Amino acid sequence: MKRARSKHLFSRKRKQSAAGEPHCPAPGTEEVYVNSFGTIITEGLRRFEEHYRPQCLADGSEWAKLAHSLRQPLPVAFRVSKEAWSQLEHFHEELKDGCTTAWGRFVPAPRYFPFSRTMSLGCDAKTLRQEQMENPKSALSQLGQWLTKSSAEGRISRQEVVSTVPVAVLRLEPHHVVLDLCAAPGSKTLQALELAGAVIANELSASRACVLARRCTLQERAASLAVVQHKAQTFPGPCGDKTRGFDRIICDVPCSGDGTMRKHPEKWRSWSPHLGRELHSRQLQIALRAMALLKVGGLMTYSTCSFNPLENEAVVAALLLRTGAVLEVVPDLQGLPTRPGLTTWTVEELHGPEGLTKAQRKRFRRSMWPPDCADLHLERCVRCLPFLANTGGFFVALLRKEKPWPTECERRPTPTLQSIQGSSSLQFLDQVPQDVTRDLGIPTTLDTGSLVQRGANKLFYCSDHLVSALQEREKPLSVIAVGTCAFRFQRSLGPPSISIGRQQRNNLRRGKWFLTKGADSMKAVKLRKETNATAAKKILEGHTCSVCGLHRHGSLFSRKMLTRPPSKRKCSDCMAKRAPKKCQCCRVSAS
Repeated sequence: MKRARSKHLFSRKRKQSAAGEPHCPAPGTEEVYVNSFGTIITEGLRRFEEHYRPQCLADGSEWAKLAHSLRQPLPVAFRVSKEAWSQLEHFHEELKDGCTTAWGRFVPAPRYFPFSRTMSLGCDAKTLRQEQMENPKSALSQLGQWLTKSSAEGRISRQEVVSTVPVAVLRLEPHHVVLDLCAAPGSKTLQALELAGAVIANELSASRACVLARRCTLQERAASLAVVQHKAQTFPGPCGDKTRGFDRIICDVPCSGDGTMRKHPEKWRSWSPHLGRELHSRQLQIALRAMALLKVGGLMTYSTCSFNPLENEAVVAALLLRTGAVLEVVPDLQGLPTRPGLTTWTVEELHGPEGLTKAQRKRFRRSMWPPDCADLHLERCVRCLPFLANTGGFFVALLRKEKPWPTECERRPTPTLQSIQGSSSLQFLDQVPQDVTRDLGIPTTLDTGSLVQRGANKLFYCSDHLVSALQEREKPLSVIAVGTCAFRFQRSLGPPSISIGRQQRNNLRRGKWFLTKGADSMKAVKLRKETNATAAKKILEGHTCSVCGLHRHGSLFSRKMLTRPPSKRKCSDCMAKRAPKKCQCCRVSAS
């Protein structure tokens, strides 16, 4: 059997052949490709060990395990919904003793982590694809096919095990309003959306925010989500107190990302220990703004996918000293071993913030060094190391806000009401517009939530928790997406005519409103969700009853009536009036 070749080796040989260079070193020489992938990882690991060994990141006997795990690809991991677990349990039972692939490689049994309903397979994505091509009927191949299908249907979400920790420790409840301050790519946002009452996901990059919106708006609970675009350091208030602010905040700040080397091994080429020092100030600013927006008594998680203490414990210590917050003990993570946070570390062989030169004071901050205060309990932070459970590297700290911060004298002046009303903001509708009611034949009142019209052709449905969270802002948010699309207006041209001009033809445009397939929007107007494929297409439209002549919505017709021709359709009310009464004694129709 022919062995698969490395894609990195193939691309390098293709470039060398195009340049006229030989594919291999000359016989008898010991020439080594300087840019080979193995050499890049080895050189990166050497710099990694030189920087992190003095930080006591791992014991002396564990450095070999850590270096070995960083060379290995990251196994496939995914988070399972409650509905999909019954189907996944069958594969988990078949692979409980592991399996052997068509290439003769042993794959360990999958590991299940109940604290976040996450499962990690014993192989990486490349091995899973090879097994599907070589042995499609094996249990591992069928599991890979099920993952592809379930991921497209939204029943599972591809997410690393350690990435689920920040949301899992927040203890979310249905009435909580959650802010994800740095949301992209959106895995934590989707995890919080399943548990919380409303989620506001913020992302500064416009392109990443649009990708996040497309990913999240396909979920069933999209009516409780809003995607906004703001700079995290200056996210609009109000500042949190006992009555205002967010109940929970996810603060997953931008970091150097050296904990994701297994997932993105190309980062070894550009990794440097100075990346953490350069990001320290920005991370502290984002964490301070998140603490200001948090409600008194609320919980916030500060997390990074980095090993560097300048990005982790140093930021948490400075945050505790300035805001008076308290570090909470992280709940038990069932099946996921962790290490406590560091209480001491070094900063590039500098003894302290005193005695720095003028050039060094521009690059280093006093908050980078370990604090002198010993009652901060930095050991309550959680560090996830790759060799402990075959995962990536991660850092999580759980903080509780004990008192209002910043104080009244430290807060910036609140914008006047006139400036708020002059800005572009969302307009919430408590009733369905009359033209929508006329086309669909639905009631004008909403059971819950509100509608938002963005543009002339779409109406979005938002839950009550999301509406209250969006209306309590000091200034309007820059909204990328809000709620789920409930109604859309489809335009149609009139009959073709050559004698009229373009302007007259545009004036003859007409159209019709349709109800989308959003589950939340159908519940809002008390409509049923049709499972029959033929009737599901017609239930979203309005139909005319052949008896009473009223134009009514498709949910007021039975499934059998929706499949009949339009001239023979009768609404449920007319069918109930015309139905013959049956005698309760003999069960015979009475005349």
